[in-house]
Amino acid sequence: MGQTSIVKFKFLIIIPLSVALAGLFATAALLIYRYQRIQIDQKVHSHLENVQRISHSHLTGLSQTMNGIMAFIKVNKPLRDAWLKKDREAIFELADWIFKHILVDLRVTHFYFIEPNRDCFLRVHKPDYYGDSIRRSTLDRSIKTKAPASGMELGPLGTLTLRLVHPWRINGRDSGYIELGVEIENMAHRLKGVLGSDLIFTVEKALLDRSRWNAGLKMMGRSGDWDLFSDVVAISQTIKAIPPEVKQFIEIHRGKNAKQILKVAYDFKHYKGGLVPLIDAGNQVIGKIVVLKDITAETELLDTLVIILITSSAVGAALITIFYFFVGGIERRLRASHDELTSEIAERKYAQNALQKAHDKMETRVKEATAELMELNEELHQQVFECESAETALRESEEKYSTLVEDALIGVYIVQDGKIRFANNKFADIFGHMREQIIGIDSLELIHPDDRPAVMEIRENRLAGRDTPSVYEVRGIRKTGETVWLLRSNTLIQYRNSPAIAGNIADITQRKEAEANLRQSEKEHRILSGRLLSAEENERKKIAREVHDSIGQALSAIKYSLENAISKYRGRISASEIKHLEAIVPITQQSIEEVRRITMDLRPSILDDLGILATINWFCREFEEIYHGITIKKEIALKEDVIPPSIKTAIYRVVQEALNNIAKHSQADLVRIQLKKVRNRIDLEILDNGIGLDMEALLAMPSPEGGFGLASMKERAKLSGGTFQLNASPEEGTRIHISWQ
Repeated sequence: MGQTSIVKFKFLIIIPLSVALAGLFATAALLIYRYQRIQIDQKVHSHLENVQRISHSHLTGLSQTMNGIMAFIKVNKPLRDAWLKKDREAIFELADWIFKHILVDLRVTHFYFIEPNRDCFLRVHKPDYYGDSIRRSTLDRSIKTKAPASGMELGPLGTLTLRLVHPWRINGRDSGYIELGVEIENMAHRLKGVLGSDLIFTVEKALLDRSRWNAGLKMMGRSGDWDLFSDVVAISQTIKAIPPEVKQFIEIHRGKNAKQILKVAYDFKHYKGGLVPLIDAGNQVIGKIVVLKDITAETELLDTLVIILITSSAVGAALITIFYFFVGGIERRLRASHDELTSEIAERKYAQNALQKAHDKMETRVKEATAELMELNEELHQQVFECESAETALRESEEKYSTLVEDALIGVYIVQDGKIRFANNKFADIFGHMREQIIGIDSLELIHPDDRPAVMEIRENRLAGRDTPSVYEVRGIRKTGETVWLLRSNTLIQYRNSPAIAGNIADITQRKEAEANLRQSEKEHRILSGRLLSAEENERKKIAREVHDSIGQALSAIKYSLENAISKYRGRISASEIKHLEAIVPITQQSIEEVRRITMDLRPSILDDLGILATINWFCREFEEIYHGITIKKEIALKEDVIPPSIKTAIYRVVQEALNNIAKHSQADLVRIQLKKVRNRIDLEILDNGIGLDMEALLAMPSPEGGFGLASMKERAKLSGGTFQLNASPEEGTRIHISWQ
């Protein structure tokens, strides 16, 4: 009877349980698979919704980077001067360097200078094409708002370009506009790196002219298929070829804000994506962006999940079979467990009594905690009293602060509506007034007439919230009419519920006089240094001539006499004695060469006899013979007679010192030397492709030739009337540029 009950127990529980578990497992597997598919689609939808925002954020970041470059361009003083003179050649020369050396890293493709009437004054990227009128949304917004404007714009040749326009104010006046542009062709791969998706940019054909579009492709060396789509044309893409599924999807959903998901299998990968509107700077939809997100990993994960589910089903069936045979044993153990439960119930009653005792103890602790809270309440009342005492101390501190301002060693003031509303005694003393006399007067009356416009501009900019210098120097007028130099520092505050400017001033007249004396001392030092360098060159020239004329000629005579003696006595004396005499000849020749090298190092005679151009050619040949791993490329675009004699020695010494530094420090294998005349100045430029220089160390490093390294080059340039410029970085090597007017 017991065995029969066990068998029925198995059939009544195990089989229904197995069917229920199998159904539950299958349902869960299908739900998981479906959920993963839905998750992928939701991620794609979310990705499509974020594409436009991320693209806009990326383009905004690129615009901000170009804003930083634009600020550098606008404050470039030579460029500002050339613009005011309308010197197109000078502007192109300065801007082309910026375009090729700075903007190239941002892949900027367009660089314009535009006059206030919209006429293009110069296209740096196409300098021969100018004079046309610029009509674009970004320029319209910049003209209207008098502020920078940026956005995507479609060009007549079918190119989509991010454009940034800045108004250019010089000396407080609107003088024109500067525009930078980056073509979408250069931005598509950047956006792919940011978004992690392939992109295809399409534009409505209605916005383009086919002949001009084809001409633009040919001009830019690109390829495209106008007839690939019926209403749009692809202008840029990060994928090698457009799959047929993408073509069909665009044709079906063109002109719609469709949320359908595009599925593509291409190049052994799986993609899902959709369409995002392409909006220009005028907030107009001009096309679509096809976004293709790679879901190959998710697809492979789903396939793996199916395999795991099938395997798990087989394992589950095996486990249920094993479980079936163990149920009988479990039933027997259940009977034994009944007895154990009876015993456990008795133990729990005992535990319940113990719990009641613990509850009583807890009530006692609650009463004790209530007493502690009452004590804390008393402490809180004490803290409130202490806060009131602190407020009293604060008022006393404010009174002490007021006394500190009144007795400060610097002038403190507040200006509101152009009038002085507050000033301490030190402020009045600096201008020689009584404190009561200056309260309420126009603050500009205390400023030197020549500095009043600048002070007025700073005040207006600060009140308007624009960037202004927080500390600046200005001249003031004392009551006696005496001029006093002031260091001013101010900030924007609220004074009596209205905007005001609070600041302080310090009398720096003595410091300015000391600076003037220092400049005079530096001028005298430069004169003395020039005389010392001139004396050094003359002494080098004298020593070189004496060494050449005395020691050099004497050694030549000795060599000539030895050679005559060997010829005369050959056959008359022994061969060993002739051999000893012949051994002296090469030693004498080496001595002659050493004397010639010493004289050339001291002062090459070729510099005085043939000129600086021949000297540079000679020195470069000698340098390459010594340093075989360094190649020198010379670009000399002027004649000897246009170089003033006063700077020839300086040019030679700078070239000599620069090449020696390159050989010792830069690890370069290529050096470029450029010497040319640009208008009324002579430019010398030395560039290498090495690792750059530690300028602080090299400026103080003495050279073996008796100079003082880079400091010597800088000093020679200044003393000969030139300007010295040094740039060094590990990426671009070292560049030395000197100009003589």
